[in-house]
Amino acid sequence: RIQILFENVMDVYDVAVVGAGAFGSSTAYQLSKQAPHLSLVLIGPDEPEQDEKPSRDIFGCHYDEGRVTRVIGEDPVEQILASRSLDQYGELEKESGLKIYTESGYLTYGQVIEGDTYLETTNQVTDTFCTEHGIPYKKYNNKSEVMSEWKGLHIEYDKCEGRYTPVKGGCLSIRNLVTACSKIAAKRGATILRTVVTAITKEDCGYRLCMSDEGELGARHVVITCGSFTHHHPALLPRAPQLTYLSHTVLRFEISGGEVLDRYRSLPPFADIYDKKLLVYVLPPILYPDGKWYMKIGHSVYDNDPLCRVLETPSDVSSWYRQPDNPEARIFLRDRFYRIFPDIAATQPPEVIDFCVFSVTATGKPYIGFCDEGMFMAIGGNGKGAKAALEIGNICAKAAITGEWDYDIKPSSFRIVYEG
Repeated sequence: RIQILFENVMDVYDVAVVGAGAFGSSTAYQLSKQAPHLSLVLIGPDEPEQDEKPSRDIFGCHYDEGRVTRVIGEDPVEQILASRSLDQYGELEKESGLKIYTESGYLTYGQVIEGDTYLETTNQVTDTFCTEHGIPYKKYNNKSEVMSEWKGLHIEYDKCEGRYTPVKGGCLSIRNLVTACSKIAAKRGATILRTVVTAITKEDCGYRLCMSDEGELGARHVVITCGSFTHHHPALLPRAPQLTYLSHTVLRFEISGGEVLDRYRSLPPFADIYDKKLLVYVLPPILYPDGKWYMKIGHSVYDNDPLCRVLETPSDVSSWYRQPDNPEARIFLRDRFYRIFPDIAATQPPEVIDFCVFSVTATGKPYIGFCDEGMFMAIGGNGKGAKAALEIGNICAKAAITGEWDYDIKPSSFRIVYEG
C-alpha cells in the first residue's frame, strides 16, 4: 500500500537513515538487529580516496584508526552512552571480524588553577560514576605520582591532579566501527546507497528523498545523521538546528619501532588539561593502514581553544577537509607533544596532519529527538560523538521502530535547539 501512495518512486523503505558516518551506520546496525522485518536503507558517501578529495563536497569524521573512548568525564549522560557503547564492541567485533576496540584504560590529568572548576568537576563526576557502577579507578594528587607510573610522560606545571581507569577506556577504531556496522546491516538485508540526499519532502504516506544522482526513494520513517554537513542541503530538515561548526586538527607522529614503540604501546590514551578548559589528548602508538605506527595528538573542542576556528558556511566546512596543511596548527600541536614527550622530540619523527570538523550544539549534548512526525535526528557529537555512537544508534533505532521516545534517559537531556 505504501508503494502505491508514492508516485513515480521505484523503491520504498520502512526506514531511511540519511548520513552514513558513525551515528548513521550505528543506527542501521541497531535497526537491522532489533527489527529485521523492516526494510532499511542507509544513504551516504563512502570514504574518499586521496585523489577524490578535491572534487568531493561531503566528508565524514570517521576517517581515522584512533579515537579515544572513556567513562572519565564531566557529564553523566555522556558517561552512560559511552559505557553502554563499550559493552557492545565485543559482539560487533565477533560478528564483523574487525578489530574495533583496544582496552588500555584512560588517563586524565590537569593543572590545578584557582577559580577554575573544569578539572574539579571532571574528577568529581568521574569518582561518582565509577563508584556507582563498580568501575575501578585511581586518583593522582600530584604530577610526581602520574610521571612515576607512566614513564616517559613529562608534566611541566607543578599543581596537578588526575584520574585513571584501567577498564572502560582505550582506543577505538572509528573507521572499523563504521565499516562493521554497515557491513553487518547489509548482511542482514539493508540497502546501502553511496550517494547524497539533497532534499526531503513530507507526503501523506511518509517522506520522499531526492538524491544527488537524481534518484528518488520513499520512506515511512527517516533518521537524519548528517553531522557537520547538516546545513549543506537546507531542504533536509523542516527546521534548521542551531549548530556551530568548529575546525579540528590532529597531528600524527610516526614511531618507527624499537624501544620507543615498546615503551609507549602500554600507555593509555590520555588528556592533558594544561589550562582553563584547554586540553590536548594523546593516543598511544596505533597501527595505521599504511603499515606504520603513529602516536596522535589533538586539541579541545571549546571555542576558546587557539586552534578552533568557526566555519561559517557549508563551503567552509568542505574546504577545511580538503586543505593540504595547516602550519599554525602543526607548530602548536608539535610543541605540546614535544613538551609531554621530550625523548621523542629528540628524534624529530615524521609527521602526518589530518583534519575534521566538530558539530557543536547549543546544549553541549547531542541533539537527539523527533523533528517531525516520522522524522528523527541524531546530530552534534561535540567532538565526543565517536565513543557514544553505538548507543546513540540504539536510541535512534528504538524511535524508528516504535514511533516514540523509547529510552531510559529523558528526551530533555538531548533537546534540540533550533535557529531563529
